[in-house]
Amino acid sequence: MSTRERHSRGPARLGLAGLTAAMLSAGLAQAEDQFTFVAPDPHLEQGLGPNAPVSVVVARQGFVLSYQDKRLLGDAIRWDQSGDDVYAEGHIVYLMPHVRIHADRIGLHPNARTGKAWKVEAFIEAHGQTLHARADRIEVEPTRITLHDVEADFGYGGVGSIWCPKLHVYLFEKPKKDRAGFEEYVSGVDVVSPTGRIIGVPFLWFPYLYRDFTFDYPWSRILVGRSRRLGYFAHYWIGSNLPVFAGWHTRLEARGDTNTRAGEGFGANAYWRHDRFGRGSFQYFEMPKENVAGGPNDTIDVAHRRARLFDAEHTVNLGSGAFYGRYTAEPPQDPLAPGSIAPIGGGDERFRADYLRPDLDRRPFARKGAGIAYGTALGTLVVDTQHNPQRDLLATERWLGVHAEIPPANLVGPVHIGGSAWVENLHRPRIGTEADRTRVEASIGGLQWLGGLGLDATGGVRGLRYDGGRIASIEQRDPPQRHVGYGEAGMRVRFENEAASYTHVFTPRLGIEATTVGRGDILPAYGFGDRRDILEEDQHFYVAGFETAYTHGPHLLRARVKSRWAVRDEDRRFVDPVTGVVSQGPTRFADVSGEMEGEATSRLSLSASFLYDARPRRWQSFTGLANYIVSRHVILHHVVNLSPDTSAGDRFDNEPGFSLLAERYRFDGSVTLRPGGRPVDIYFAQVARTMVDGRLTFSYEYQHSPAGGFYDQRFSV
Repeated sequence: MSTRERHSRGPARLGLAGLTAAMLSAGLAQAEDQFTFVAPDPHLEQGLGPNAPVSVVVARQGFVLSYQDKRLLGDAIRWDQSGDDVYAEGHIVYLMPHVRIHADRIGLHPNARTGKAWKVEAFIEAHGQTLHARADRIEVEPTRITLHDVEADFGYGGVGSIWCPKLHVYLFEKPKKDRAGFEEYVSGVDVVSPTGRIIGVPFLWFPYLYRDFTFDYPWSRILVGRSRRLGYFAHYWIGSNLPVFAGWHTRLEARGDTNTRAGEGFGANAYWRHDRFGRGSFQYFEMPKENVAGGPNDTIDVAHRRARLFDAEHTVNLGSGAFYGRYTAEPPQDPLAPGSIAPIGGGDERFRADYLRPDLDRRPFARKGAGIAYGTALGTLVVDTQHNPQRDLLATERWLGVHAEIPPANLVGPVHIGGSAWVENLHRPRIGTEADRTRVEASIGGLQWLGGLGLDATGGVRGLRYDGGRIASIEQRDPPQRHVGYGEAGMRVRFENEAASYTHVFTPRLGIEATTVGRGDILPAYGFGDRRDILEEDQHFYVAGFETAYTHGPHLLRARVKSRWAVRDEDRRFVDPVTGVVSQGPTRFADVSGEMEGEATSRLSLSASFLYDARPRRWQSFTGLANYIVSRHVILHHVVNLSPDTSAGDRFDNEPGFSLLAERYRFDGSVTLRPGGRPVDIYFAQVARTMVDGRLTFSYEYQHSPAGGFYDQRFSV
């Protein structure tokens, strides 16, 4: 995760229509039970029904109905408190702080939170100016308000205004106390076919335009900049949401690109969402005549080609399970410049990185496939299929996979059992390698606490089998299978320190873990490239580590560290990831892993995970994130990521950054620091202002190449 990703989204604010309807909802449809009523000559009537109490107040010479800091005034009113019915007419005026609403007549059911009003005119003071809105009719429901024939100006004396035939305002079930003003009540607004007007004359008329502000996608985007591969470029997106149909919220976008070096491009996006049937998207982008750059520092125009990308996905929540499907078709590998070497994996994500970078950051792995999962308290079952999005990729494809997982379940006392199984039809189509692989694991174990002393032990068996195998198009006659036993035991001690303001629990652990010598056939090297393809055996390690938890009021910080130490000299052996040669570590220290997450204080939050393999002296993974709230207006960030580089050793990318927060403005900035090249490799700055229906964002990014020269520069709106 990068600082830029965390800054790319923010809370939407609603505009005049949302404010008007929210005040009506808060003041008229959500009235409190305690009222103050004043009228010059009121009289009482009996409620409906023969046994109804006398609870109807009628006033025909003016009235004032007050509750909290709100007032309702008019010429005549009939108020049936027991029947939850209020009807008033004649010069109706509704007052609350910063809001004044006029209506010809109004009917309300305060406790049911429903009602109607006719010929409504509202004056709202907001941000130093008075906003003016009119509606022919308003219908109030518990979670929605509908305004008909709405016209509003923006406080400029009526010179500029907006009109729409219908406006929907969606309300929260309960007010959000962490929000202020109309945002406390309103969750979203739909505006149907808006038309702008200047002195009453329509302009910018969009008869099919439908703005659904509850659907979280921007109205339009512009990206301009310069890069070595694209040249000077400008990318533009514009779109509109369609009217809700049968519960489906849909949005369409069009895209146009111009690049002085790479050429012209165009595309289209579609998004959809349904409360029951899930959500998804479709993306199409094409470069009819892409100029492919390559060679040293991308200085050579290698070839021209037609390049297209399709990407569609859909997700459905099934209650006890879920379905996910995605189909991606990417352009083939770039034509190579003379003397260039093809990527090790047979392809790359260069096309998406150049033209679809935000999507690449959000979904780094493209794929063709689908999966369905179902889970109960007894276990989880997953069935899926996965294919490569490029025909040049050498990655393994899983044409069909079935995964069953049984979580640890109590057998008797502290003893629990668990297990898992994978059955997969795997293929490496470009090199003629395939097999049906079965991996199973079963375990039994338990943890018993004796006061502050804990004793734990776990044992089980792992098995691996290949059927119908081929390696480099050569049939494997006999299906090989092999299994190993494994076990782990340890002792831990729990120390607890509890004070008035904090609690600290520290639990160190010592133990041993081992795997037996495998039994069965020698397994061939299919090279499918995942951990299920490896059956570790005949390894013995001492284990030392700890778990800790620090609680300070509502804040909790947890951490876990585990290290392994070789028992025998042969346990120090490993396969070098660069040369593939079996080597031996310099000491008995094998590896250490850990993770940390939580809030150290009310201002500081930390998150980290790592794995260091001491035998080849290499970091296998490292990710760290820290956030520090200096004040309610200033936040500091720091992100650390490991970028493995087999040719030059491990590389840590550091990204310090900050955020400045104001009432409607937010400024974010960060730099990326990498070993080698320039002292600062990437500069990023972004300023955003909360607008009527979303956020207006300006961002700038400048990147240096690994060698220190210019690589990319982007402006985005």
